[in-house]
Amino acid sequence: MYSDADYVVMGQDFISLLKGNTVFRNKKLNESLRSEIN
Repeated sequence: MYSDADYVVMGQDFISLLKGNTVFRNKKLNESLRSEIN
């Protein structure tokens, strides 16, 4: 079984993963938008 501390760490990892994915996706989106404009 997981302890509360394990859940907190897993939650933080998950959140940072989501944030990372969002940043990555936005970067890809911006790049594709730029190439559309140019």
